[in-house]
Parts: sequence; structure tokens; C-alpha cells
Amino acid sequence: MRVRRVAVEYSLHQTQSTGLAMSREMLQGLEILQLSAFDLKDYIERQLIENPALEEQGEIVFSFTPKVGVAAGNSFTERRVDPLDMVASRADTLEAILLEQLNCLRGLPKQIRFIARYIIGNLDDSGYLRMKADDIADILQVSITEAVQSLSLVRSFEPAGVAAEDLRDCLLLQLRHRPERHALAESIVTDDLDQLASGNYKVLSNKYGVSVHDIRQALEVIRSFNPRPGGFGIVEDIPYVIPDIIIRKEAGRYVITVNDKTIPRLSANTAYKQLVKDSKITDKERRFLNEHLRSAQWLLKCIEQRNATLLRIAEAISTLQTEFLDKGLSFLKPMAHKDIAEQVGLHESTVSRAVRSKYIRTPGGVFELKALFSSALQALSGESASSESVRIELQKLVSGEDRVKPYSDQQLADLLMAQGVVIARRTVAKYRKQLGIAPALQRANRR
Repeated sequence: MRVRRVAVEYSLHQTQSTGLAMSREMLQGLEILQLSAFDLKDYIERQLIENPALEEQGEIVFSFTPKVGVAAGNSFTERRVDPLDMVASRADTLEAILLEQLNCLRGLPKQIRFIARYIIGNLDDSGYLRMKADDIADILQVSITEAVQSLSLVRSFEPAGVAAEDLRDCLLLQLRHRPERHALAESIVTDDLDQLASGNYKVLSNKYGVSVHDIRQALEVIRSFNPRPGGFGIVEDIPYVIPDIIIRKEAGRYVITVNDKTIPRLSANTAYKQLVKDSKITDKERRFLNEHLRSAQWLLKCIEQRNATLLRIAEAISTLQTEFLDKGLSFLKPMAHKDIAEQVGLHESTVSRAVRSKYIRTPGGVFELKALFSSALQALSGESASSESVRIELQKLVSGEDRVKPYSDQQLADLLMAQGVVIARRTVAKYRKQLGIAPALQRANRR
């Protein structure tokens, strides 16, 4: 089946510029664009139950593999995908756990549910939300009240601390999840987290009029919390992640496939189409039939456009990241949503939504699609190095360092400079922390 270019743009650009509120159909299109293949399957199954004008044709789709053409050096062909490429094992993600809790809520207004899904999809790897309620309201063109209500809902989910703005907010959320309030710990986290981290227990003791022992007890409570509620994994009952895009190399050529093998083949109910034309039905019955038929047809268009958008983005990524596909993660180039948006003629926000919660299978393994987008660091050669490739080099340097005299952040910056990457000491420190590598003094003490 060749997919038509449906004239639906999921970007909010036009909505924002005209000041018009998004229609229910637009909200549905945005929601479907953001869904992973795994979540889309669940979504379709719910729609089949809710809309009698929608029917499953019985077969699973194997079709969305159109031929595409890109710049010289890459060529792509049409083929069917090996079933073994469909899945890759992984631990439950924070997003999946939060969506499961959201889906369990009955009677929740559709607008609140949509905003909550957007919030969940925008949490970073630590489980933090790096935007405020008014930002969400502006982006989605919803009321600030709805944004605040949706954010409060997500922040009430487990694990405690999700959707926090920062570490302080994360700890406060977890304190407030406790069955018993700890007023001293709340006060310290709110106003004196730096003092606590510096070990100034006597100063805190004097300020709050309590003993040093009380301060230490508050510290133990705070230490029991998880500063990164998103940084966990459940590794036992492993479900499957379904790659939304599969890129493989055959006979020197790359083959790109949008993986819709798990997605039921849908169509509008033929009986409904015929019944609408029946002169014996009442106007009320005809309106009911037409409404459900329009809903079914719109869903088909949204799914079709989601796949077409993913394909266009995959084409652009493959063009920009040929070395990454050929040689691995160390050769990943800096790539922003804007770069892909300009190449495929979509709005930047559309690309951002499309890559969220998606996975891509490449010759080098399965990656979260959004992880391929990274910032750039300037190299001495005048070219750019992706932050991800620099992290890899940093990890290699630390792995090979002297166990007795590990490298300081400045020494690591100098070594990277010698390799041609211009990087500041503070940036090295940031990347080191992201990699979970302790400071030099702690690494020396542990060895």
C-alpha cells in the first residue's frame, strides 16, 4: 500500500499564529503522532471498541515500506522486514509506567488526558519536567487552569517525584508523598539544601532551634529519596519495545521501513457506509452514523500521516547520519530538530513530537530516536562533534586512566583538546555527572 500525502500538518504553528483553538481532531492527530508503535496498537484497540464504524480487516499490516530516494551515496529499496526485527527487549520505561497509571483513570476529561500525555512525553531521563505550566498552556493552546490541573495529576503518580522542576522540587514532592509529614526536612529542602549538602549541621541546628541529631535524622529521611525518579529500570519481567523505524543495509544500500507490523489493518465499516444511504433511517440515526464514519476516516488519515511523517524524518536522519549508520555511535554528528525540520519541510515542533517515545533499529543496534538528537561542540578542525560522541570519548579516557591518580576534570578537558575537541572544564564535569562518573578524588578513594 502506497501512502498518500495527506494534507494534515501536526504542527501547532498555524494554530498559534491565528490564535484559533485546536479542534478535537487536531488533538487526536497530535496524540497519534506522539504514540510509539506499541502504544498505537493499544490506542487502536480502544478505538475499535468505542467506534462501531471502525473495523479491523483481520490481517496485520505488512505494507508501509515505500521506496524513497535520497542524496547520492545512499539508496533505499522496498522490502519486507524480517519478523526478528520487530522487537528488542528492554526494561519498563518511566513513560510506560506513568501512561499505565493515566490509562487506569476513568472519567478523566479528554483535554486533561491529552495534556497529561504531553507532559509525560516531555519528561527528561531523570524524570524532571523542564517547562512550567504556562509554557505547556502556550504550546498546546489550552488554559493555564487545564495545564496546572494536568501537571498536578502527573505529579501525583508513582514513582514519587516525577515531573518535578528540579532537585529541590523533586525532594519536596517525595516528602509530601510520605504518610507522615516531616516539617523539619521540608524546611531544610526548601531553604537550606546547600547548607545540608555542605555538612553545615551546626548552622542548621542553630537556625531551626533543634539538635544536630535532629538535623542528621532529617538528612536520613532526605537521603532515602530518589533524586532521579526517572533513572531506574525494572529488569525482570521484560516486555518488548517495538522499533517504529527499521534501517538495515543490504548489498551496500540502506533500506528504511516504518514498522507497522503490529498495527491492525483498519477500514471504515462497509455496512455503515451503506446504511447511511438508506432512506428508511431517521435524521438522528443518519447523524449518528455520519459522525462515527467521519471519526473512523479521520483516524485512518492520522495513522497514515503519522507513518508518512516518520518515514520522511527517517530519510533525513539517514542522509545526515551516514557515518553513524556505517561506523557506530562514536560517529554520530550533532543534529537538532531544526535541522531535520528544514530538510523535510515540517515545523520544528512536529519533528519534536514525532520522534518522542519512538525507537529506531539500525545496523548498530536499537536506539531511542530522540537520543540521536544532540548538541554540538566545536572541534579544532572547524567541524562539530556531537555531545554524545564526546561523552563516549570521555568514558574511554576514564576507563583507561591511572587507578591511583585519576584524571581531574581539567586534565580530561586538556586530553579532549589534544584530540581536537574544544571543551570547557565545566562541560566535562557536566558530562561526567551525566555518565555517573564520580569526581577524581572519589574515584581515587574507591580504588
